[in-house]
Amino acid sequence: MQHYGYAAEAARIRAKFMDVVLRDFRETGALYEKYKSCGSRNVSKDLKFGYTTNEPGFGWTNGVMLELLSMDAAGR
Repeated sequence: MQHYGYAAEAARIRAKFMDVVLRDFRETGALYEKYKSCGSRNVSKDLKFGYTTNEPGFGWTNGVMLELLSMDAAGR
C-alpha cells in the first residue's frame, strides 16, 4: 500500500497489527500464526483449512513483526 500512494493507510494498518501482536505477546509470551482483525488470536473455531489450532511461534508472523519493527525503527 505504501508503494502505491497509500502511506497513511499502510501506517494505520501496520500500527494496528503490531499493537494486536505485541499486546498478545505481553500476555502469552508467544507469537501466533493467525490473528483476527478485531484484535484476537482466538481463531480456532474459525479455522477451515490447514492446522486445526492456532500455532505458537509460527515463522511468518515472526518475520513480519521483525520487518515491521525494523520499519518503525527506521522511520519508514
